[in-house]
Amino acid sequence: MAHYRYLLVDASSGTNLGDIPLTVSSFSYMLNGVGQLSGTIPADHPMAATASIYGDREITVFRDTTAVWNGPITFIEGSLSTRQLTVTAREASWYMGKRTLEIDKNYNADVYYIVHNLMAYMNGKTGAGGSNINAALPRWNVSPATGNSGTVKALRYYGSARHTIADIVNDLVADPTGGLDFRMDYTTGSSYQTCQRTFTMGVPLGVHRTEMLTEHVLTEFTKTADRERAASRVHVLGAGYTSTAQNTGSVTNGDILIEGVWDRTDKANHTWLDNYARDVRYRAQPAVITYGASFTPGSALPFGWCNVGDNVNVQVGTGTFLHSAGGERVMEIDVAPSQGDSPEVVTLVLANSLDNLGT
Repeated sequence: MAHYRYLLVDASSGTNLGDIPLTVSSFSYMLNGVGQLSGTIPADHPMAATASIYGDREITVFRDTTAVWNGPITFIEGSLSTRQLTVTAREASWYMGKRTLEIDKNYNADVYYIVHNLMAYMNGKTGAGGSNINAALPRWNVSPATGNSGTVKALRYYGSARHTIADIVNDLVADPTGGLDFRMDYTTGSSYQTCQRTFTMGVPLGVHRTEMLTEHVLTEFTKTADRERAASRVHVLGAGYTSTAQNTGSVTNGDILIEGVWDRTDKANHTWLDNYARDVRYRAQPAVITYGASFTPGSALPFGWCNVGDNVNVQVGTGTFLHSAGGERVMEIDVAPSQGDSPEVVTLVLANSLDNLGT
């Protein structure tokens, strides 16, 4: 059984402050998003003191001797009745939603160049009069460090609008065939050293895995069909231009029309708006199907055998609602660490593969 260890970290310096007695219910990784850790700590423990845990702090998760997750503590709630603190931490990509663009940018460049340019700006911000506002994110790397993606995007931003860096990165994501993908990766030089985190990007990100997900290797399998999030005809409102995309599969099937409208009147670029509409159509194909595939890491499916962005093979059930046969993309990975006699459980959240874009 894997052994988990949790270290409290000074976010600014990266110094490991010591073990923190967390009981972690889960931690997660997200494709094109921000994963989360949720746990509790006894309120009377020295590490729960305000001077220790409150403020500029992070948590690093070690599985055996390998760092597998890291991020800043973003929420703490104490309860007198339970004598517990509830702690939430987020992956370091959370910082992108807390940094704004305060200068004008007019991009017509490769996606990787845009990301590197944004990250350099985000890490080099200064306060009024050039004062130091501690903007640099320590132990923050970007991969690939050099080279191009082969995809060029033309986007204009005004500093007066105060877009967050996350807003702009998400604009680069919004394209089903040429859009950016990103995730956070974690490494340490050796056992229990400072955790390095890497913003890893691709166009797209991920590989096709050959392992097969069947009833024989899974502990649980779920399927949801959500028509609340679905639309067979989508409309994206731009500045002086509206892009409409229709799911021809729904028309062929004779499905009743359901529509959705997305407001992006902050954008005037027709190509970008058309790509955004294609991306929305891809994600909103009726009904929006997602799967949950849970397993206990072992010889068949070891911990870390796949990553967010990968396509995996699913062969579950026959002739029932739960039936799935084909490739699905890993959008999220949730890990429930082992506790006591309970084994660790990894759950893959799966959705449409990039081979199923819709037209």
